[in-house]
Amino acid sequence: MTFESEATIARVKELVWNAWPADWQDEHPPTPSYLRILHLGKILQDDDTLSTLSFPVMPASTIVHLAIRPYAPHPQDDAPKKKGRRRRNTATDTDNPSTPGSSCCSSCIIC
Repeated sequence: MTFESEATIARVKELVWNAWPADWQDEHPPTPSYLRILHLGKILQDDDTLSTLSFPVMPASTIVHLAIRPYAPHPQDDAPKKKGRRRRNTATDTDNPSTPGSSCCSSCIIC
């Protein structure tokens, strides 16, 4: 995709979200705010413009990574309901994001 140099990261995310491929609908996030654009290991901030980030202008291109922030799936009416309660150790879950069952997420993208 090609963007104007004065486009903000928020605008880029909106344009990417609107142009989401039809065959990727299962991964389509609910809003553009769930998208994260990463460049050289840094999450780009919504209010930054491409020109302030010193991205090269045409004909050069810049490779970025697109990540989707986790979100709860839409409830299915026909999905079976689980009974019972899950017990969480909230002190461990919030203090150590790598603990299984924690509310925090981390991921590594290798391209």
